[in-house]
Amino acid sequence: MTIRVEIIARGHGRTSDAEASKVAAWRGELFAEDQDIVDAFTWQNKDGMGFGIHAYIDDEFIGFTHVFPRMGLINDSAILMGCLGSVMTSKQHQGKGVGTIAVKTAGGVILNTLQADLGVLVCKSALLPFYERLGWRRIPGPVFIEQRKEKMQWPFEAMALLREGGSPAAGKLDLCGLPF
Repeated sequence: MTIRVEIIARGHGRTSDAEASKVAAWRGELFAEDQDIVDAFTWQNKDGMGFGIHAYIDDEFIGFTHVFPRMGLINDSAILMGCLGSVMTSKQHQGKGVGTIAVKTAGGVILNTLQADLGVLVCKSALLPFYERLGWRRIPGPVFIEQRKEKMQWPFEAMALLREGGSPAAGKLDLCGLPF
């Protein structure tokens, strides 16, 4: 079994309708147990933004994640973030390394293609070990998001992917927008 990934610029028509339908179905299925969290926030609409990382076995579409750039602030200093969101693997292919390959590929896009200062993701505590194995580090300070035109502190976890030798900055991170 060989997992193949494609990096697809969003908004250029290279994602088929069938793949878009699968992503929508996975979103409902894979995030069902967290629907209360999903419903509690307004989320960034990422359609047409950044890059989609599509994972395949042979020609079967089995996984997806999304990367896009955004300006943010660390302690009021501007940074370019590579935002990672919507990490999904079809249920029948979970535990086979699909998510690992997709997230590693996304990390390369964040640090090399986007030339971001750091990668950022938001998640539940239960997902920390998965991302830590892939080089992501918990952000120690508060993380702020926008909701209903106001700033609020993100109540869950946030993680950073840093360049070699980097460490998460102490202080506050402002995502300067909706969570993703």
